[in-house]
Amino acid sequence: MASSGRELLQAGTSGVNVSLMDTMSQRAGPGGERDQLRTPGAGLGDKGGLGGSSSGGGGALGASDVGGSPIGHAGHGISGGSSNSSAVAPRNYAPAGSRRQRLPQGSRKAGGQYALPMIGQEGGGGAGGHHGVGGHRRNRHGGGQRAPHAHISELVTKNERSLHAGVFSIEGLKPGHANWSNQDNYIIHEDVQGDAHKHTWCVFDGHGEHGHHVSKLCRERLALLWIEQEWSMPRSFRLMQAELDKCNIDVRCSGATAVMVAMTGNQLEIGNCGDSRAVLGRKQNGAVVAVLLTSDHKPDRPDERRRVLQAGGQVGCRQLVVGHNASGPITLPLGPARVWYQNRGETMGLAMSRSLGDAVVHTMGVSAEPELTEHTVDGNDHFMIIATDGIWDVIDSNQAVQIVANHAARAAATAGTNGRYTWDVSDAATVLATTARRRWESLSPMVDDITCVVVDLRHAMQNERS
Repeated sequence: MASSGRELLQAGTSGVNVSLMDTMSQRAGPGGERDQLRTPGAGLGDKGGLGGSSSGGGGALGASDVGGSPIGHAGHGISGGSSNSSAVAPRNYAPAGSRRQRLPQGSRKAGGQYALPMIGQEGGGGAGGHHGVGGHRRNRHGGGQRAPHAHISELVTKNERSLHAGVFSIEGLKPGHANWSNQDNYIIHEDVQGDAHKHTWCVFDGHGEHGHHVSKLCRERLALLWIEQEWSMPRSFRLMQAELDKCNIDVRCSGATAVMVAMTGNQLEIGNCGDSRAVLGRKQNGAVVAVLLTSDHKPDRPDERRRVLQAGGQVGCRQLVVGHNASGPITLPLGPARVWYQNRGETMGLAMSRSLGDAVVHTMGVSAEPELTEHTVDGNDHFMIIATDGIWDVIDSNQAVQIVANHAARAAATAGTNGRYTWDVSDAATVLATTARRRWESLSPMVDDITCVVVDLRHAMQNERS
């Protein structure tokens, strides 16, 4: 986001307050994303999150956060669609606006390494404003820029309901980009090929100038490739990457995360590529708790870092200049770790270590290979949340599970006495997404796109038993 005036940053735990004078620039162009960051002074929405841990972001939620009136959902449908979101500062609240960061030409060090960007106390990162590539995107939804704290009815949203799942998506708010278009997408595909015991659900989070096109193509093709490849996720992801490399979308510096969950009978297989996430709501010792089904692919995760370095990539984070001494500038690390690379003479940084698309950085250790996990569903597994980091940057996994579990408990308490377990997963997805939206709006003028799919596993298992 573009910084207007003076932003105050608490630098680490040292108690050093550094005033950043108009050094922050907006996301990487009209199609940029917090994961794709460029220019040495980027916006306050760094990919990382309000807690910094791989398990999630935000701090404690108040009672009003967990509530929230659900919005009526659309009719039943099995489909994929694009998503939407609005304003907040993510994990590692610090100036660095997008997943991929660009630096000016000439920032390459001797020996093939790149000098990590530094933000000085006197605006040493360049003036704020747009550093985009190409013109603004068309506004698919009409209208101009919305107010930063718009009522939920004024947001650009999409929601759908299937037999076992519900999805809610909110378009983000990017100050200075009135034509912003949601870069998230999703798939809900149940009863695959007429098999009532086979389903798949996915979310995609696009980044870069053409991230919305990448996520759309993934929505259109990945599930079909999975079917064609006889349920092999590794082959499906590889073919998806090959199609992206050959398609007419410029994927050199644009890409998408992907989390794909396939359910066959009582078996879950999860393929993860990037930093979207799947979380299980499981009953343990009388309480519903979060069980992670995926692990975020961050460049500083030891195994991911090792692969990137072995391929010749460079991992590091931006540096905040807090003073000078005889040896030179005194710096503190700022924002998340990134994989740094060069494209057209510019140094850029991607804040994830796996993705679909992103052709240039894939030559430096970033991978499109999904990390696979499996889980056997039993009676203690209540639901599953599959969401982009518009949720996880401001709400951690345990909080998200509690929000959905509380909604389900309230629904069950008012469902009557027929003994049948029933709740609306579409309403649960709405409550979770709008809670994240409010959290974003309380933190920053910039809000990420938000998409979450909630799957009722007990309902799916009822079908399995019948």
